[in-house]
Amino acid sequence: MNKILVTGGVGFIGYHLIKRLINKYEITIIDNLQRGKMDNDFKNLLSNKNVTWKRFPSDIFFLKKIAVGSELITTEYAVLSADDDFLIPTALQECLDFLIKNTDYSSVQGLCFTHNIYKKSGHTDLRLIPFHKGKALSLEQNSPCDRISSYMKDGKYYPMYSIHKKSSFTSIWKEADKYVDGQGLSELLPCCLSLLKGKMKVLPNFYNLREPNNFDGWGDEEALSKVYSEERVGRASSGLANHLSKATNLSSKESKKFSQEVFKAYLDIVYKKQEWKLRSNSGFHGILMTLRQRL
Repeated sequence: MNKILVTGGVGFIGYHLIKRLINKYEITIIDNLQRGKMDNDFKNLLSNKNVTWKRFPSDIFFLKKIAVGSELITTEYAVLSADDDFLIPTALQECLDFLIKNTDYSSVQGLCFTHNIYKKSGHTDLRLIPFHKGKALSLEQNSPCDRISSYMKDGKYYPMYSIHKKSSFTSIWKEADKYVDGQGLSELLPCCLSLLKGKMKVLPNFYNLREPNNFDGWGDEEALSKVYSEERVGRASSGLANHLSKATNLSSKESKKFSQEVFKAYLDIVYKKQEWKLRSNSGFHGILMTLRQRL
């Protein structure tokens, strides 16, 4: 039976979430954890035979942590897991079986949900909320360019947290590390490289449950301009173009043109969403001010 390695980093969520993964998978923890701040129970779990813990200085970007940490993988398949995610074992196995049987696919995942808990008198309600409004789109086009273009222009689901072959997983993150040093693009380029290698399948199973959080992008245009600066986008675009020209029949010039076009399409969507968000917030603020004046 094939084993699955889950690589993940413990961030602001806390140790209690990573604990629930340790006894269910072979796992590598890659982060800047400090033993002095851990409880004894977590320290004991780290000595479990199915756990590898790789420590990094706090100033190393998470993409590099994954790139270096991927070298520790000893299993044939791997899946990236954030510390606030819980991957469902039966769904993982189903996805793994599909990936083994379908060699034209580079990644497989299932349906992802977050949740809210509502406490009422006498009972507690759990409400599951599907990611991307429930639009789980596989990317199964035969052309790598078509898959990448579809993702960049309408990325309802993406292969960031899919199961990959270890060789593909390691290659994706090591190559992305050469071209990306900041947030945003650190997900975008690895996903493009995954889709360059093969198709992405989304199976109709309960694959991932994510803890609710308040993260909602980078907040304002100034933050976006730093995350997606011309220099950073240029490097990421060049990285994708270099791999495209090697993996397809496109010339270097054609690859560069395609890469620039899909990055521009993605950023147009990002900034349109930001503009809509600002207008919505402004309108809501106006309504509140009117109500206050009337009251």
